Amino acid sequence: VTIVIAVVLLGLINAWSAFSAFTGGLISVLSNSYLAGRLSLGGGTPVRILSAFYLGELVKVIVTVVLFLFVIIVLHVEVLYAVLAYIATLPVYWLALLIRPPEIKAE
Repeated sequence: VTIVIAVVLLGLINAWSAFSAFTGGLISVLSNSYLAGRLSLGGGTPVRILSAFYLGELVKVIVTVVLFLFVIIVLHVEVLYAVLAYIATLPVYWLALLIRPPEIKAE
């Protein structure tokens, strides 16, 4: 999704808009990859799993904010395209949860 948006903006607007969108999508990928990696460590009691999820989600939000501040303040990206690309990537994660391989049944 991120690459498609960046390529479309490159063709329709300019390279900087495409780069801005790419950074927004990359922020989404990085922050969600952190959370997925943290949760894949898993194990433990339900309370520990839930608290790991909450802590991971909190860190993900902080990482997202810090990365957005970095690309806005340091790289001077176009905020609109960065935020729109970030938002466009969110449904991909939701759809990935719905589309999963069938469970293997033990016989």
